[in-house]
Amino acid sequence: MKSKPFQPTTDSIIGRFEKQRWVGPKADRAEEIETVEFDATAYIVNMPAAAIRKVEDCSCSTDDIGSAHVDHDGPFSVYIEQAICTFFGVESVSEITASHLSQAKAWLKSLPERRYIARVSINTHRDIPVIARHPSQVKTLALKQAKKLAGKTANHIDFLSIHCCN
Repeated sequence: MKSKPFQPTTDSIIGRFEKQRWVGPKADRAEEIETVEFDATAYIVNMPAAAIRKVEDCSCSTDDIGSAHVDHDGPFSVYIEQAICTFFGVESVSEITASHLSQAKAWLKSLPERRYIARVSINTHRDIPVIARHPSQVKTLALKQAKKLAGKTANHIDFLSIHCCN
C-alpha cells in the first residue's frame, strides 16, 4: 500500500518569544515585558531530526530558535514545542523521524512561490520584493537582499514586516 504524502496539520509552526527584563532589588527576577509570535516553519523543517527531538520549551534547545527570529538583548523564554508537535501530527517531539523531516521539506518545496514585500530598516525604511514558498522564509531572504543593497554603509538592518502580494 502506498503511503499518502505528508500534509502538515497546520500551515505554520508559530513560536512564542516572551521578552523579559531583570527586576527586583537585586535585579535577580525576570519580568515579562512583551510577547512576540514568530513563524519558524522553514527553520524547524531544516533542523536535524535529532535536534528537533530534544526541543523543550524554556530551555537552551529553544533559545537558538527564538533568537534566530526575534531580536532581544535580555532574558527571555521561548515556547514552540507544542506547535512543532501539532505541525507534524505527533504527541511528542521525540516521535519526529528523519522521514517526517524529509517529507516536510518536500512539502515546503512543493508550495507555489508567492510574491511578498518585506519592509526593512537600513538607515531608513525600504520595501524589498521577495519571492518565497512560505512566509517563514521571507525574513531571511529579505535580510540577505538588504545586506547586499546596503553593502558596508549600514550599521544595523532591521526586519519590520511582510505583505503578501498574490
